[in-house]
Order: sequence, then C-alpha cells, then structure tokens
Amino acid sequence: MKTWTDRLPQIPFRYDALPPDGPWMTQEEAAAYLGVGPYHLNSLIGNTHRIEIVRTTTDRKFACTRASVEAEKEWRDTAKVRRKALRLIGDWFKQF
Repeated sequence: MKTWTDRLPQIPFRYDALPPDGPWMTQEEAAAYLGVGPYHLNSLIGNTHRIEIVRTTTDRKFACTRASVEAEKEWRDTAKVRRKALRLIGDWFKQF
C-alpha cells in the first residue's frame, strides 16, 4: 500500500551537540563561503541534496558539513560553463 510519503525525498538528520570549530559551519557561513544567498543555499540543501546538513541538539538549528560545502565550492570553481548549464537544467526539472 502506497502512502503520501513514498515519493518524498528522505533527508537524514543527525542530532548532535556541535562543539565550535568542528567539521561544520552555520548556514550563514556556508552561504557566505559559496557566495550565494540564503534562499539559494536552502535550495541546494533541500532540492538537490548537494550540501549535507546536521542538526544541533542545543538550539535545534541546522549546520552544514564543511566537506560538502568545500566540495560544492571546488565544483563551482572548476566546472565548465556547459556542465553548469546542464546542472541548472537538471536541477530545474527535479523540482517538478
């Protein structure tokens, strides 16, 4: 039997107490590091799952893993225009 959650993306959340200076950064830091706005960062997190996130236990806020943000930054710096255009088209179609 199918349920309404069958076609929804499954986003794993880890509830960890995040000490400062660990392998993660806040959403504001990640957006500034990538040079994008908060809406675009949330799109990368929610729609395309390219940025991995964890959730803190103390204040229940999201934090992005530093490795995934650095990998996204490296891809943006080294990808050719054609690859960026194909990725944009693919991401646009994934939203529907």
